[in-house]
Amino acid sequence: MNLWNPVLCFIITVGFVGCETTRPTCSPPFSPQEKNDLPLVKSVEIFFDVSASMEGFVSPQRGEKSSYIDLVGSIPEQLRRINAEKVSYYSFGKKIQDNFVLAEVTQPRSYKCDKNVQIKTHDKKIKSKPEDIPDCNNQESRIDKVLEKFNTKDDSLQIIFTDLFLNNTEVLGAQADALRRALEKSLRKSRSFALLGVRSSFHGKIYDLPSGEKYEKATSRPFYMLIFGPSEPLSRLVENVSFLISNTLPADAFHLAVFTKELKKTNTPLMFSSVVRSGSSATEKEISSATPLVSGIDREIPQFRLVTPLKDSPIQVTLPLSSIQLKNGLPIGNFTVYSDVWWWVSSGKGSVCKEHWVKFENPPPIFEIYEKSGTLYFKIALASVNALPPRRTYAVSTKVKASILDVKVSDIMPWVSNWSFSAETEETLVRNGPKFFPTLNLGQFVSVLANALQTQSKTILVLENNAIFRIDR
Repeated sequence: MNLWNPVLCFIITVGFVGCETTRPTCSPPFSPQEKNDLPLVKSVEIFFDVSASMEGFVSPQRGEKSSYIDLVGSIPEQLRRINAEKVSYYSFGKKIQDNFVLAEVTQPRSYKCDKNVQIKTHDKKIKSKPEDIPDCNNQESRIDKVLEKFNTKDDSLQIIFTDLFLNNTEVLGAQADALRRALEKSLRKSRSFALLGVRSSFHGKIYDLPSGEKYEKATSRPFYMLIFGPSEPLSRLVENVSFLISNTLPADAFHLAVFTKELKKTNTPLMFSSVVRSGSSATEKEISSATPLVSGIDREIPQFRLVTPLKDSPIQVTLPLSSIQLKNGLPIGNFTVYSDVWWWVSSGKGSVCKEHWVKFENPPPIFEIYEKSGTLYFKIALASVNALPPRRTYAVSTKVKASILDVKVSDIMPWVSNWSFSAETEETLVRNGPKFFPTLNLGQFVSVLANALQTQSKTILVLENNAIFRIDR
């Protein structure tokens, strides 16, 4: 439909099919807006790393508290707060064991080589020696197998507790592609991922250094809580857990990163700084009490009048990026506005009311958006609106989309570099004898995760609005 077709309504007889002679009597054919209802989490799967290097987290010295034990103990209450219906516990090392008992997580025996036998006989004493058991489960930490087992339905949530000690093969070699594919599967559709790193007291041995040696001087090291699931319940769980930790640990003892392609969507009604009407301005209160252009529709859909030509945008919405983007997530940018535009035609061939709303084939941009200093500015596109024929009622459905920016993780999450070491830096690290021992290849893992997310993400819907307006010139 050509933009200038409506002009004919004002130069041809009143009886012309395309003219507006009455006020609109029904709502435009807007598509239903997505609602931020809190989804029900039907199932939660929790996986505990029982590799030998994890034992030091559950062996605190007298008088010390273990952040690992405290956080694991809070999990039932945290899940109750997000209304989780069913919770299943698993342990994993080289293999995944079902029907794990939560109380076993804090017991040093759970990280011994005879764990495969003990998990099936919780109350029996195990007298067999490690060498008598052919398949010890504490010698590896196969996170890729855990990711493959995930239930990725939209009503499920998965949590992994681990020291995230990944060797070069897992993040740089043959298994790296398997890890990336498993991460992509876990992040499909509206699912997101959170990485919570927490420093905890530690008294034990750290195995599987790149050199093949072990380290025994550490008194603290980080563990990680990896959370996969729908954005809303995930963000609520992360917020609750972060609040709990912040009350017991200093700020530099825990860090959070959120990776998501499903950002917060803000269905914010347009806020009126001023609306030009018959040569004067009207306040928001006056507009809300004025006679609506279309009656019987959702009160949250703004309806307003304009007098063109406009010199400045009488409508401007400002939104901080923090209201759209999940906290501690990757930065977003490249904001683009997409619009559907209709005008009301009172006479015509249609017998159904909504058929009187005629859609533009090549709609003009009614609104424009730009970002400055962490704030989005959403305003009228003056040139397009000034070109619209007057004395006509229009409807516009606007969507704002963005993309995840391609950035170096180390630039936006410096803590990842501080908590990570590699095969190349192991010798220097061990020679210095640190009491706080960092994580092997943490930086590489986070980069693999960010790349998996960016590969899947094209454009992201971050905001949508419907509005009805009339030009009264």
